[in-house]
Amino acid sequence: MAVMWANSETGALHPVEALAAGCRERGVPFFTDAVQAAGKVPLDLRRVGADLLSLSSHKIHGPPGAGALFVRRGARWAPGTTAGAQEGGRRGGTEDVPALAGFGAAAEAARAALPAEEGVRALRDRLEEGILAALPGARRTVSAPRVPNTAHLLLPGVEGEALVLRLDGRGVAASTGSACATGTMEASYVLRAMGIPAREARGALRLSLSRFTTAEEVERGARIVAEEAAAAAASLRGARGGRR
Repeated sequence: MAVMWANSETGALHPVEALAAGCRERGVPFFTDAVQAAGKVPLDLRRVGADLLSLSSHKIHGPPGAGALFVRRGARWAPGTTAGAQEGGRRGGTEDVPALAGFGAAAEAARAALPAEEGVRALRDRLEEGILAALPGARRTVSAPRVPNTAHLLLPGVEGEALVLRLDGRGVAASTGSACATGTMEASYVLRAMGIPAREARGALRLSLSRFTTAEEVERGARIVAEEAAAAAASLRGARGGRR
């Protein structure tokens, strides 16, 4: 079984501990993609009995191109490539030593800064509340436990991609979904699977914070998002009215 520890769009945390335990009872190998959760929530593999777990450097402020795969001793696993004996025969190719060293340093810094994530959560909530208060009908996408840095909202009467372009012009980085889906005009399959209608899902906005985000940036970001979302909604209403 394979499941994300935290969803890459909404930030929702999945019950990996219970899932891993259920798989272990049934003899089913369990893999979790912890890329979005690392550095945001504690990853305790003594409690979560995952057989395999993946991490990525760039998500914890390390150099891109480096990652890690945890393989529990005795886990059934076969390498995806067999072109060399590097990494204990698990992955062929010369290791990028500088990137791996940077990954290690970033991991140490992320672990030391983990208590600061509660401050990130408070800023995230402040950002969401500022936007929601200014835009009637807007709502949080999920109410489930989430990683502290991810804000994901549904904004009524807005096309998310158009809003993202507006925000970019004012120095606010945002997306409508996960980074790997940026640029697509289709409604997110994640949101559709959650039962959110396609038209509403196209008004999704995702904002990410970090431990380096400041209160001033949050205040400015909330104001700009509210202003541009209102302008984008008015523009869309005008365009639809002109087509009648």
